[in-house]
Parts: sequence; structure tokens; C-alpha cells
Amino acid sequence: MNNKRQAGHMMVKEEFIFNIHKTMPSKGMIIMKNIFKTFFKTFRILILFIGCTILFYYGIMWINQEYQNYKRYDEPEGKAVKAFQPIENEGNDWFSRLLLFYQNGE
Repeated sequence: MNNKRQAGHMMVKEEFIFNIHKTMPSKGMIIMKNIFKTFFKTFRILILFIGCTILFYYGIMWINQEYQNYKRYDEPEGKAVKAFQPIENEGNDWFSRLLLFYQNGE
């Protein structure tokens, strides 16, 4: 009977040790878990960056399309006044135009 008691005690002890090892993660599991968490966080940031980049690209394309349809070189309508009038006092030779260009930087 003493033998049975010892065998039962050993079985309980072995089962307890087995359950402890089953519930406690090993160092390898902890390292793998940390690697997975780091990979997952990096992947989330990458997806967020790609999403923001795509959103920015299509936003710029939309603005470009809006301004592409804007006709800025059309002649003005209504009471518009011509802003440039050539000087008639000086001759219209190329040398005077060149000096005017150098003086005004235009």
C-alpha cells in the first residue's frame, strides 16, 4: 500500500510539473512572440504609410486636373485694360530693345 501511495504521489508531482511547463512559455516562444509583435507593428505602419501616400497622390492629381481645365491665357472680358503699351518715342530697333531688356531685367 505504501508503494501505491508513492506511485500516486509521483504521478501527481509529474502531472504538476507537466502542467507548469505547458503553461509557462519558453524563452524561444517569448522571443518569437516579440518578433511577431514587432513585425505586426511594422506592417501596420507600412500599410498606413502606403495608404497616406496613395491618398496624397490622388489628391495632387485631382488638384492638377482642376487647374488644367482653368483657362488662364484667355483674353479677359468686360472692361479690361491692356497693361502693356510699347514706347513710341524711341526707335523700335533691336539695340534699344536690348538696352531696355538689360535695364528692366525683363
